[in-house]
Amino acid sequence: LTAVFLGTRAAVIATCCSILVIALIGLGIHSGRIPLDFDASKYATAGSSWIGATLCCGVLTGIVVTSLGRLHSSLIDLIRTLDQLSSELRLANEQLNARVAELIETQQALRDNEERFRTLVANIPGVVYSCENDPDWTMQFISDAIEKIVGYPADDFVGNHVRTLASVIHPDDRQDVWDTIQQALRENEPFSVEYRMIDANAET
Repeated sequence: LTAVFLGTRAAVIATCCSILVIALIGLGIHSGRIPLDFDASKYATAGSSWIGATLCCGVLTGIVVTSLGRLHSSLIDLIRTLDQLSSELRLANEQLNARVAELIETQQALRDNEERFRTLVANIPGVVYSCENDPDWTMQFISDAIEKIVGYPADDFVGNHVRTLASVIHPDDRQDVWDTIQQALRENEPFSVEYRMIDANAET
């Protein structure tokens, strides 16, 4: 019954306890503490209670041992899971650190390239710019040299913040500039176009 309700381990423990009880009784008889001609009716009640209590202790011990065994197995599984998670987190942290180092290196390279570009642009005798292909020639970037030519700072033209590049092209040249560039773009060819500009003093 112990094996059915509590499992094999508990049954083994209960059986061992029962054998221990029988051995103790035999030892008592052998040592003379329990006479061979003892009155069975005298010891029946006490013996039954003693054996029953011992069996109950054996059953309870089996329950405790079985529970502790299951708890031990659960703890081992938990420790293994935590070790696996720790390894995964360690790997993810190493990958993240490597990615951060790569991004820092990339950002530094971009700053270096930007500095070289600005140095190059500053030494070019003319205006360097990048703009949208629209009638205003909306500026994405334009070098500071534009101020020496028209008297307006570069920031005025970026994003058409204050004025457009088209506004400082001579009115008589605007259409020719547009047509020349559009034709070159359609034919996927480089272009060269000359035009007059009007400065802050309204001079060409």
